[in-house]
Amino acid sequence: MPKRRRGSPETEPFKKRRWSEPGDDEEDELAAQTPLELVQRPKSIGYEDMVKSPNSSSDISEEAQESIAVVNGIITPRSEPSASIKDSLRARKGISVTEEFQSTPIPDSDSGSSFDENVVTPPRTVQRLLSHVELPGWTAGPSVPRALFGWSPSSIESLPEHQALPKLVAAHDAANADFLEKPEYTYFTLDQFSIYKSTSNHKHAQTLVALHELSRDRHQEFCFDGVLSVGQERYFVEQVPFRVLTVDGYDDFETTDIESQLCVQSARAAYHNVWYKLGAPGKEYERFYKPFLWVARFTKHAIQYMLATERITLHHFRASFYDWLQRTYSEDASLRGWLGQSKTRDFAIHFVAYADFLWKECHGVQQPSDDIKICKHPIWREALPYSDLLKAIPRQLPKQRGDAKTIVTPFAYENFSHMYFADQILETPVTEPGLLLRIQELKARRGLTPWFSRSPSSLTPISAAPDLDTKARGRVVVGDIVAVPPEDDGRWKSNAETWYAYVQRVWKQKNGQTRLDVIWLYHPQDTTIGKAQYVFSNELFFSDNCGCGVKEALHLEEVTHKVDVVWNPPDPSSQQGLFVRQKFRTVAEMDHYDFRKIQDSDFCCCHQAEYTPEAVPQYRVGDTVLVEKKKDALGRNCELAQILSFESAGIVQLRRFLFKKDTFPAARPNELLLSSELFSRHCEKLVRECHVRIFSEAQIEDNNVPTPYDRDGAGDYYFVADTEVAAESTFRGMPFRQGWNPQEASPHRKLKGLGIFCGGGTFDRGLQEGGAVQFTHAVDYAEHALHSYRANSSEPVKFFLGSVDDYLSNAMSGQSVHNTATTGEIEVISAGSPCQGFSKLQLDRASARSRKNASMVASVVSFVDFYVPEYLILENVVSMTDSIKDNSGRKQNVFSQVISALVGLGYQVQQFLMDSWSCGSPQQRSRVFIIATAPSAVPLSQPEITHAHPMKNLRTRNLGRSSNGLPFGTRRTNPFVALPFVTAEQSVADLPKVYDSVPQLCIRYPDHRLAVLEAPDVRARIAMVPTQPRGWGLIQAHNAGRLRGEPLEYFIRTKRNLVRSGINSKSYSRVSPDHLFPTIVTKLSVGDGMNGRVLHWDQHRPLTVMEARRALGYLDHEVLIGTPDKQLHIVGNSVDRKVALVLGLALRESWLQSNSTSIQDPVSSAGISAAVKRDASHSSALPESVAGDAHDSHSSDIPSSPPHEHNGTGDDFPDDIDNRTVKMSLNLSQEEIQSIRNAEEGGKFKEIFKINGWQT
Repeated sequence: MPKRRRGSPETEPFKKRRWSEPGDDEEDELAAQTPLELVQRPKSIGYEDMVKSPNSSSDISEEAQESIAVVNGIITPRSEPSASIKDSLRARKGISVTEEFQSTPIPDSDSGSSFDENVVTPPRTVQRLLSHVELPGWTAGPSVPRALFGWSPSSIESLPEHQALPKLVAAHDAANADFLEKPEYTYFTLDQFSIYKSTSNHKHAQTLVALHELSRDRHQEFCFDGVLSVGQERYFVEQVPFRVLTVDGYDDFETTDIESQLCVQSARAAYHNVWYKLGAPGKEYERFYKPFLWVARFTKHAIQYMLATERITLHHFRASFYDWLQRTYSEDASLRGWLGQSKTRDFAIHFVAYADFLWKECHGVQQPSDDIKICKHPIWREALPYSDLLKAIPRQLPKQRGDAKTIVTPFAYENFSHMYFADQILETPVTEPGLLLRIQELKARRGLTPWFSRSPSSLTPISAAPDLDTKARGRVVVGDIVAVPPEDDGRWKSNAETWYAYVQRVWKQKNGQTRLDVIWLYHPQDTTIGKAQYVFSNELFFSDNCGCGVKEALHLEEVTHKVDVVWNPPDPSSQQGLFVRQKFRTVAEMDHYDFRKIQDSDFCCCHQAEYTPEAVPQYRVGDTVLVEKKKDALGRNCELAQILSFESAGIVQLRRFLFKKDTFPAARPNELLLSSELFSRHCEKLVRECHVRIFSEAQIEDNNVPTPYDRDGAGDYYFVADTEVAAESTFRGMPFRQGWNPQEASPHRKLKGLGIFCGGGTFDRGLQEGGAVQFTHAVDYAEHALHSYRANSSEPVKFFLGSVDDYLSNAMSGQSVHNTATTGEIEVISAGSPCQGFSKLQLDRASARSRKNASMVASVVSFVDFYVPEYLILENVVSMTDSIKDNSGRKQNVFSQVISALVGLGYQVQQFLMDSWSCGSPQQRSRVFIIATAPSAVPLSQPEITHAHPMKNLRTRNLGRSSNGLPFGTRRTNPFVALPFVTAEQSVADLPKVYDSVPQLCIRYPDHRLAVLEAPDVRARIAMVPTQPRGWGLIQAHNAGRLRGEPLEYFIRTKRNLVRSGINSKSYSRVSPDHLFPTIVTKLSVGDGMNGRVLHWDQHRPLTVMEARRALGYLDHEVLIGTPDKQLHIVGNSVDRKVALVLGLALRESWLQSNSTSIQDPVSSAGISAAVKRDASHSSALPESVAGDAHDSHSSDIPSSPPHEHNGTGDDFPDDIDNRTVKMSLNLSQEEIQSIRNAEEGGKFKEIFKINGWQT
């Protein structure tokens, strides 16, 4: 059978063929040859030293200076290269370019000398011959061919290809005239070759390039220099264009020596029916060619696999390709070494990375007689980077023509029609009766506001009752709602004419005055709704702000009248008077500013004798906990321990866990070691429960620890090896309550999720990994992002590639449309609505495009209104909370309006400010999350901070201010943590060096490549940025006098741009390895004055796609579809994976609590039950088995009216109540709040504990 090869697309193979095969001895002789050495030194100086040093700052080395001085002769390039190429080659090593091709050395950075751009230093002629300097290795080197600077083998004649080729053909004919039978193909050998981009590529002309970038569409033509030979006839040729590369022997399963099977063919060679077989590359091209050989062999095996298997998908390369290789090449000794270079069994990410090259090769290999059409495999519709071929998910044609409007429900329109983006929204009603009935039933079952049917703007509270006379005031009883005049002064900015309060106790002072202990009710504007328009103007919110005791209780004379209030009405729209549905919780010390459904316990504050704290079982023997300790140098102020017993006086006996990483640096940060060390602490030093699970040593070594235990401590999940447990004799026989086992099947079903604006899906996958939800539907407009989502989905998902407006319109029509979810099918909605409308990088937030993007929050509310989920989790940039002025100059706040709309729908609403580094990611990324929970479910606990804050540059931040002027959503600056933050360098320490990354090849991590290869002049500037001191940029290099040549000229040109040239400019700045990555955005712009800190700390390049993936928490095996720039765009738009996981774990806890009346096991007499303990989220992990139907309504738990208590007298009521309530918290200054926190940390904050019958 003839060997398969790819023919030229322009010319078919000729019938008459000439044959030539150089002898083995001749090939070995050519391969062994090296360039003529004109410089003899005890230690060879690499060519890289002459151009740039990959491991040091941009200062030229002493050895390189010495080699330059002794080289004889001046180079005359074969053709005048562009100024940018010459400048980049010279400027990288600090040589300024002059018109006479002369050089001026840069002053040594340590000499203290400064550079004055107005003083001209006399040039010093430097004669050098770069081609005769030995390379230090193939991993680093120059990015242009040596022949560009006049190099050619001195013993070999240089000829143009059109002259060399006929002579080679004649020599071949003469040498083989006696052969009667000639083979099918004719080969000449190409040695000492370099392959580079042609001059038609203006940005990267004559830049070396790896052969895998040769494709059918993007890069159709490259050029080569090298020595062509047949027998003893040899010629050095330059600038030979070619379009054809072939890998021989796709049907040859015996030969795996890929180096002998690679050929290129120029147009002239095709005319002579000749192929150029690749031999030994030139020294400067080795770092491009050697990793390509791995790709070439992968290509050969992949095509063989596709020729032998039907309907190949990415899943085959993830799960089956490795096994096929082992079966097919079981006797091939080289297979193990080849596989060892990639160190993986999952080759899906490799297929995607080289899909363009594979696609080209398959078109050359496909034969009409083949049974399996390899170009028709489904994998191409999944993996190709081109939009017109990426069709695994069909594109949905837009329903609207022209400038599409944002489809919103009537309720959403009522909430957002006054906003600055109102012209971008279109009200769309639901008219199908059956669909409306299903929506109403679902809303009623989940305790939510019925479907919007009448305008609430016409609803106003009924007129207040007249003032009470003296006799009427005496009839105020517990349970009444009383009205009082507002305070004239104070911090509250409310414009309400009347304040309302719930009477929880009536008592008399010794002087006979009647006093009222009350709990305040808030108007909407007194909550985080603030100045946003609220749909129900007659709704009040219960609070945890009480007025009790002599200092705070109301005097009866202050009451102006009583009012009737409806509690938890089924239809707020039908209420003409005041009504209350929710409690607005305000606990400044815990940063709790949220809306919750009312509980019976809310009607009595902690100052009343009848108050019974809701005892949450906290700790038991065998639990693992965080224990407070003195903060160490890494910012850790907690250690891990196991509870052994409870002693008297609140003392707890504990066994200490140790971090294995402290002893074995290669260990995972959350792997623990058991110790026999026992110690005692007071119960107040127990911070919260953590989750520790035992895994086998094999699981740990093979990285098979399941999520969430494999995420380096995110969510307080840790693990220990079973060998440790077996070795520790004191541990055996002791109770040990392990954390959640995610590998066991849960008895309760998972929630069904819908992801809108889902992007690459990392938000949804993170939430899924929490164990409570399975996303069944996903919507996005970007084909590369949604195909990436699909490529990483382990369960079936219905994808909709199109506009969310069309998706919602289809669903609201009541018809069954392609992959559209129906009402009642969705229980969780995740939404990462477009941030461009709010991002500070957006220069014009009032533009039509920005207004359209901003209007998408109204779409999110509409999805919630229509699908009626149990949960909504909305993510956006923190600047979403900033106000913007409309056309009339009024300030509007989109964040507050979203809160307002969700509360109006009846949801319990929370908002979190979450920092990526606090969850264990190495990125400086902060986002706001809005969580909406139906009254039928328990709201999420605020996620704990598990990793320390960076030691420097930490700024306080909040999401807004309440009506009393104090901030809410504030960053917690002194959290309890057991782990240090993860630095940028730590997160990528295992990635191999790629130096300038010009080859764009990394075998083990295919995405370890640049999103965009910078032009030579940009790379020259990057090389001039010092690697020491850490974090320097071009501005610091200029100020230190380290710029010369084109980089200096560039800096002078940018002085007119104050952002780029300012003292705080981040243009051309390096990331600090001991700090965090900056926020990864969709495009890395090295010259950006605001976001230019994207350069690697040691290597002269921007960050790679793989490094950006690590910053966002993408798993290494996950696939990103598209070219590198498309991949980075997906990553930059993603939600941090560990943040998503932590929220998913909180969602799991909420869902378990929502479906179980008894979450915890009974507490033994040796347990601790905490009534008040630092933070509500300190409750222990939930059991894995939970009974209950997911659809059970909990609306019965909501009291229809407040419980009434007996009136009391002042005789048994102390006058000096410690009224440290939420109202006082709201009126405290930040300094006072911090003092309370400090007291709490020192154990001085009063806490209530019930331990073995005693109380503290």
